[in-house]
Amino acid sequence: MNNKGFMKSMEAILTILFFMGSYVYFTQRVYTPTESFQRNPSRLGRVLLNSLDETGLLSQDLEKYDLRSLENKLYYIMPERFGYQVRAEYFSKITLNSTGGTWDAGTNKTINHFDQAVALTFNFPSYVDKNSVHVFSDGYSFDRNVDWNWYSVPIYLITNNTRVENGVIGITNLSLKTNGETVNKSAFVFQVDDTLYRLNVTNQTVFGSDMNVTVNVSLSLLPANTKTLAYFYYAGGSTSYNSNNAGLYVNSLLVNSSVATSVGEPQNSTRADTQFFIPLMNHSNKEFYLSYSIGTSDTDDYNSTLNTSYDNTNVTINFEKDNRGGTPPILKDSPKSNVHSISRLVNLEKDYSKVLLRMWYLW
Repeated sequence: MNNKGFMKSMEAILTILFFMGSYVYFTQRVYTPTESFQRNPSRLGRVLLNSLDETGLLSQDLEKYDLRSLENKLYYIMPERFGYQVRAEYFSKITLNSTGGTWDAGTNKTINHFDQAVALTFNFPSYVDKNSVHVFSDGYSFDRNVDWNWYSVPIYLITNNTRVENGVIGITNLSLKTNGETVNKSAFVFQVDDTLYRLNVTNQTVFGSDMNVTVNVSLSLLPANTKTLAYFYYAGGSTSYNSNNAGLYVNSLLVNSSVATSVGEPQNSTRADTQFFIPLMNHSNKEFYLSYSIGTSDTDDYNSTLNTSYDNTNVTINFEKDNRGGTPPILKDSPKSNVHSISRLVNLEKDYSKVLLRMWYLW
């Protein structure tokens, strides 16, 4: 059995043991007697989230942005008289390095403390609430704007019985479409899982706002007999991201013809440019958090003027994790009153999440 098969088997066993244990626990502690939990749904909610957290199942679903899977687990252990709803907020740490101050011509000096609008490009989960993005540090939320102006083309890379190491993959006549914006010729990204790969985009033929291109990508490893999902991202209009379209020089003789490709249709993506106004200090590092939610319906209060006023001069922005995938919650409706809300902070591999469980009586 390979490692992946072993891990899936262990995951199944762990899930079964959890549900068996939960059944015994709730049979003995909840239903017999039930009075305590019926009078205090918040206590029941805390017990449920704690059980899921201690078994690792909660962080497993949150790590994958899989709220539907979390809802399914709660379905089996939630007493029948309760309705419930699941939401999740994520917090990704961002580090900003400032390498220079602002020159004041009046005093002929460098200003070491200054405010500056900066921008970063970030891959949000597939079902992110697009109005939920916030930027904050030390409890203070900064003025921000988010432009959802990126698109993607899903591409399956299919290998035969020979694995590919440090090979160049060629994709010709790739069609790029937008919602009317002009394709940005300096903003292309090729991504597999969380890894960005060097690429070269040539033969850019423009058809109005659309474009056809040839893409060559240098990949480190593709296992034999596999079908690997990749994404080609491109921006419509202006963006703070610049790939320079010069990461890779490709000799056409180096393109590996043994890798077949299956190309999907261009689509809107949840990769976006986030601009925000932040206080900086000359030659310093500052940590802040980018937060975003799944399952919520926030109201947009973004400051759209920031998309033309940002300046990343003398600033380097670093973050560890790009996010993609996941499933949205199915259960969306809840009563307007008499709802009990229970939240829990959960540490993930590279960031953390706050899960919100809302419960109410059905009868």
